[in-house]
Amino acid sequence: KDPLVAILQGGVQRPGSTAAEVATIVAGDAVAIERLAGLLENADPRVRGGAADGLAALSERDPAALVPHVEALAHALAREETQTRVGAQRALAAVAEVAPTALEDEFDQIRLGAFDPANNDLRRWAAMAIGHYGAGDDVRGRRAFPHLAEAIRRFHDHRRPSDLLFGVLLLARAETSDWLKNEIWKSARRHEAHPDPAVREKVAEIGRLVHPVS
Repeated sequence: KDPLVAILQGGVQRPGSTAAEVATIVAGDAVAIERLAGLLENADPRVRGGAADGLAALSERDPAALVPHVEALAHALAREETQTRVGAQRALAAVAEVAPTALEDEFDQIRLGAFDPANNDLRRWAAMAIGHYGAGDDVRGRRAFPHLAEAIRRFHDHRRPSDLLFGVLLLARAETSDWLKNEIWKSARRHEAHPDPAVREKVAEIGRLVHPVS
């Protein structure tokens, strides 16, 4: 029996510590990381979820090590269990920060997390992945921004919409075209009077960054 499978099956009661343990085991070993990514396809949802958590923990240390596994992580986003989807989305957000072009082929799957109707964490990590993907490149930014704007509009009255605005903030912090700056500001300013102070704070920061030009 694969020792990683045994660890993951036994880690249901302590998922955080198991994720850190698994990340430590595979860190720096490309073969072991590939084996862990392969467990995202395991028949046991406990193993899939544990593998996703382990990859997410690894992404905090070495996100570049997961670039070869973006496709596997993106496919894991279609799994039924929340643990697998959140872990995979978290890992993808980390990859997007260091290698945004690695998400190119899987972007249409990755962006769906921003519209999850029930899970705030999934929306948050998806927004981060989308924002990092689009930051600093106008073509990617134009692809990414409409999904963030629509997700923020859709979840304006839900809990933690400021998490989605963080993705827009990532775009605003990067160099981009005047057109995209204007689009960012037009979207963000619709939420200036939001009752959540965290939303209002992010909108104000976005406004300072994009300096509306029309």
